[in-house]
Amino acid sequence: MRKNKKTTILLVCLAMLVSGCAGKPASTEGTASEKTGDKAAQKQVTIALLSQQTSLDPHTTIDGTSMIAQGGNIYNTLVDSKDEVSSEILPELATEWSVSDDNLVYTFKLRDDVLFHNGDKFTSADAKFSVERAMSEPVTASSFSMIDHVEAPDDTTLVITCKYIQANFLQVIGSLGGSIVSEKAVIEAGDNYKFHPIGTGPYKLEGECIPGQPFSLAAFDGYWGEQPQIQKINFKILPDASTAVIALQKGEVDFMPDLSVADMSIVDGDENLVVHQAPSFSFVHLTFNKSKPPFDNQKVREAIAKAVNKNDIIAASYDNAGALANAPLNSLQLGYTEDLPFDTYDLEGAKKLMEEAGYQDGFTTTVLVRTDKAFLMKVAQVLQAQLAEIGIDLQIEQMEKATWIEYLGNCDFDMTIGYLNWPSVDKMLSFLYKSDGDQNYDRCFNDPVIDEMLIKATQTMDTKERGQIYTDIIKRADESMVVVPLFFPAEIVGANAHIKGVTIYNNCYFPVKEWTLEE
Repeated sequence: MRKNKKTTILLVCLAMLVSGCAGKPASTEGTASEKTGDKAAQKQVTIALLSQQTSLDPHTTIDGTSMIAQGGNIYNTLVDSKDEVSSEILPELATEWSVSDDNLVYTFKLRDDVLFHNGDKFTSADAKFSVERAMSEPVTASSFSMIDHVEAPDDTTLVITCKYIQANFLQVIGSLGGSIVSEKAVIEAGDNYKFHPIGTGPYKLEGECIPGQPFSLAAFDGYWGEQPQIQKINFKILPDASTAVIALQKGEVDFMPDLSVADMSIVDGDENLVVHQAPSFSFVHLTFNKSKPPFDNQKVREAIAKAVNKNDIIAASYDNAGALANAPLNSLQLGYTEDLPFDTYDLEGAKKLMEEAGYQDGFTTTVLVRTDKAFLMKVAQVLQAQLAEIGIDLQIEQMEKATWIEYLGNCDFDMTIGYLNWPSVDKMLSFLYKSDGDQNYDRCFNDPVIDEMLIKATQTMDTKERGQIYTDIIKRADESMVVVPLFFPAEIVGANAHIKGVTIYNNCYFPVKEWTLEE
């Protein structure tokens, strides 16, 4: 048996994403700073949400907005892996753990001084219930499918037995889907639990949470860890980004996740505000419905890839705040390679391929664009102009994200601009390439070889070998031109300069307990 109080996962590319700060020093003059000074005295912050919360249940949440309130705030996990790429796995509700020699059985020793927000004591029964719930809920089931069964031999011991080796098991357990909930609270609330969350985290829900309405979290007096300096978190729904920026300038909100590049210069130019940036795992790409003409013709897909000028796209849609992509993985992720070209633009080559495919006169097609990311529309508009150069009349159709997901799941589309944010390499590649499973939005691609490679990678404990498998997967997918990689937009947030200690972890993880307010 191998026993650990702190486990280091050896990755080829290790990264702790710490925010860089751009902007001017805070001023003590003016309306905004006066309001923030009041909030500092009251030890509270207000966070702008650009869409309404749909759930505060970690096992049923599918949108990033709802995740912001949860991870590191309402809930704890057995271990702390934050953004699923960190080199370290740290203790949280588990103080230590051991792994069997065959890498199938994980035994966790749990803290015995933890209370839920309702005052009940946390025990292994709640941990067992939470893991089994994650195994059964549609949103999280795929991520936890490696688990065979869970046991709770005593109040402070949890034993998880896996069906097969999962190299990143502890990272999965430490993700939002591994959050620990109160068994009693879930059973009593039933379907209403999603707006009546009971966790063990540093903050608890204060009052009601109604979709589309502001809601608040208050510091939990019974929290087992160090009490946060900030005692209250207010969430204000501001669907219009411009309105949210104005509210940030006025001091009506203190923190704005998902700041657009269009608004970045406004925030950066305000002496009371600061811009935080970090590399991102958000992968912007063009994907095809490969089950229908003309996109079942690889030469057409290759022609489109050659007609795309990525440099123009990132400049026009994101003001060059990001990095060009040659694959779904960036330089921080296991399996990243520079063997694939970043710039594939070749207009004459694209025209030749269209002629060889029998589409020398072009064709009319439609690209679906989700509305929750405004810059994606700009990406589509640039693509529209670029593809016109090879005779393709590209129509743009915008739709809400939920409708967009439904269309893709039914293969009812021609092309779409994808936006995926998964630090986990396995999740990212499964979304794009796995032919079955609830994580794959695009069911129109089926490669049994890639399916087997994905399974092999997750069961390979040797990091170097696993990384090579991931590299081989993206190279094989590139040969089939499954998607056209475009770029990785930078992760950008805007904040009042009085907020200190902000770290961008990606994947909608903003633990306010790490922040402090300075007057």
